[in-house]
Formats: sequence, structure tokens, C-alpha cells
Amino acid sequence: MDDKSVSIIGCCVCRDLFMNDDSFSFHTDIRFSSPISLIARPSKTIKIDFNNFPNKALEADGKWFKKTIINDVNKTAFQALKENHGKYLIIDFVEARMDLADINIGKNGERLTVTNSGIFKRQFSANLSKNVFKNCEMRIIHSNQVGDDVWKQTLQEFADKIRCIFDEKNIILIKTMPAQYYINKLGYLDHFSTLSHCSEIFQCQMLLPKLYDMFEKICPKITIINIPPLAIGDSNHKWKTNPFHFTQIYYSYLLECVKSITINHDSNRLKSLYNNYSQIFANEYNEAAFKTIEYHQSCCKKEFDYKDIIDSIEEFAPLGRKKRAKILFAISKKQFFKNLKRISK
Repeated sequence: MDDKSVSIIGCCVCRDLFMNDDSFSFHTDIRFSSPISLIARPSKTIKIDFNNFPNKALEADGKWFKKTIINDVNKTAFQALKENHGKYLIIDFVEARMDLADINIGKNGERLTVTNSGIFKRQFSANLSKNVFKNCEMRIIHSNQVGDDVWKQTLQEFADKIRCIFDEKNIILIKTMPAQYYINKLGYLDHFSTLSHCSEIFQCQMLLPKLYDMFEKICPKITIINIPPLAIGDSNHKWKTNPFHFTQIYYSYLLECVKSITINHDSNRLKSLYNNYSQIFANEYNEAAFKTIEYHQSCCKKEFDYKDIIDSIEEFAPLGRKKRAKILFAISKKQFFKNLKRISK
């Protein structure tokens, strides 16, 4: 099988790293599905297909997005993967942050667990609640309500299923984590400071390291791609600003890691790529921006007040833009910690 053939189970990062490279061939791409939903038992009575999406108002979701819902509801993702897969499987567990919908189908007490993703919620409201799930009761289960025992069992079953398809040494785990910072439209480093972004960041910080650690123990032969400390978001990303939409330098780093594993068969190079990333980032975003990021990362574990932020930016902000930079940093940093406090209570 071709060394440049890959399949994906994970968030957009696993696919976006190939944005500027067309040398790889892609097979089944599974996204917007929590691992819990992927391994859940299928319904005996309910199956959906494209005919269950008659509402033309949501045509923007497209066929691919609807296909992700179909696979998630029908529990056919692993079958699709088995029928059409590459030599390598690239995964992360970012989609585990998504809530679950526990649906009472009402027939002999049957229940169905699906991923309550944004596209599922849109399509459920516009289409599915009016046909296939009409009169069904739905209960939302937040991912932070799921206990460690359930996650361990889920990841064990998940591992068993993918190891039936892929050689374990051909499974690549990217330890994706959300960015706390992003380069804004003016070229400054800013913080994700809205309540929704802070909630997502906090949730992932609590959940993802735990899942990655569990999975490494279950599958010790997989190859790990670690995330460098300066992996930050980009407001110019094609899919808009988001804690999982990174700068191109980050995607280039991931692509080089993947090539080292798949083409060059040199996993030892991953460490040098990781160590060189910070310097590459510094060269791209200039010394002032790098120092700013470096400073704020050194302080990210403690809360410092408005004056501290102003003082820290004074030295590093680009000349001629200091006033604007100071205001942006002060407001965003203050708001970031304010929202983080609300979430963690």
C-alpha cells in the first residue's frame, strides 16, 4: 500500500496540515464524532440516509457534512474505514470534547447515543426531529460528565477496532490541544477571550491530556506527534478564527512530522523538528512578536492584573502600534482570566 495514503479520525487539524500539499492520497475521513459515539451500539430500528435531509435551507452543510452525521447515527464509520483506508491512520481526540445526545427512541426502551456536534444540532432542528426522530426524547450528556472508567473502556474498544484495520505502528497520534493565543488581523498576539472559546479551551485542557495518556498505554507501538509550545491560532485561517485553527507554520511542522514517519520512516527526526519549531516561528513572526509570546507563556499559569499587562507589552509591542497593542492585550488577557474563573468554579 502507498506510503502516502492516509485515513483520518480526528478534528480539522488532521486534515488541514495537508492544505498546501497534494502529494498524499486521502481515504475515509471521520470527523465530528466523539469516540464514545463511534463505538456505541447501533439502533436496531433507526437508520438514516440523505433522504432525511429535505430542508434546502441547510444545503450549505453539503454532502460531506451530512455523510458525517449518517455515519455517526448509523454507526457505520468503522465499516467505511475498513472498506476504504490508507496505509496510515492519523488521529487525535479533540472531538471527544463534544457533548453527546442520548436519544430515547421509544421502542422497547431502545436508546441511541450520537455526537451532539454543531452540524448535528442544525440538522436535527431543521430535518431529523421532523422525520426519523419525531417524538423522540433527547438528553444531553456533557463530555465532562463522563467518568474515567468509561473513557478507558471507550478507548480500549476504539483501539481494538482500528487495530483490526491498521498495523499499530502505522497509527499516528497528534496530541492536538487548543491554542490560547492567536495572531489577530493587525498582526498582534491576542487571547481567545470569549466565554465560548474559554470554555472550550478549559474543557480540552482538562480532558485531552488524560485521553492521550490512556491511549498511549493501550497502544504503545503508535507514533506520537507532540505539540510545540508556540502553537497558536491564526485569524486569517480559511475557516475563521478558532482555538483549533492554527498558523501555517504549525501545519508545516505537522506535515514534516507526518512525512518523516510515512515517507522517510525516520521517527527519530520528530524530536529535532519539535526543537527547531520555536526558532522557525521566531524567524517568521519577528523577534518582537516572539518575545511577547515567550513572555506571556512564562506567565500563563498566574493571573496578573491590568497594569502588569501594560508594562509587559511596553517593551515588546511593535513601534508605532504600542497603544493599540496595549489595549488589545489588556482587554483580552483580563477577559480570558475572568471567563476562565467562571468556568472552573
